[in-house]
Amino acid sequence: MATNIKHFFNALYELHHLVQQKHYEEENSFERLPAILKMVFDVELCSIYRFDYTKNHLSLQFSYGHPQSMLDIVNFQLGKGNVRQIARLHRPFFGNLMATASQAILNKKQVNSLAGIPIIINSFLIGVLVCGSYSPNAFTKKELILLDLLGGFIGQLLIKNQWIDSRIKDQIKL
Repeated sequence: MATNIKHFFNALYELHHLVQQKHYEEENSFERLPAILKMVFDVELCSIYRFDYTKNHLSLQFSYGHPQSMLDIVNFQLGKGNVRQIARLHRPFFGNLMATASQAILNKKQVNSLAGIPIIINSFLIGVLVCGSYSPNAFTKKELILLDLLGGFIGQLLIKNQWIDSRIKDQIKL
């Protein structure tokens, strides 16, 4: 997908606005996130996970879309599979989940392209943002870099609303 720079800056502005607002419930903070991501990316599913250091486990904070396949449930509701690898390796990931384009056409309600980034603040993993598209080849390295930039704002939103472990917040020294 060719990313329009104007759309990207509009998305940055919207995320900045979200960070500046005070939210009292998690759902209120992230309800506009899918629309913001759609300004820049072809996204049908997205999830934000918070990393729990005490349990060494990802917990779902926000989910958009309705996964239809078991693979999509693993990545977008359970925090396993590719999402767990992103957290474990602290590295972004993008790629096609279907082997061929003909499989992708047959599976229109299954994520064919996935992009995810670790949300890292001051070298601490705070969470993972993962996006999926039903279209094959929906994400490129360029989109992954842009997603990583947007992830910094999402990390600030998680911190501002105190959705991270207080021990880690003290260690991050914000």
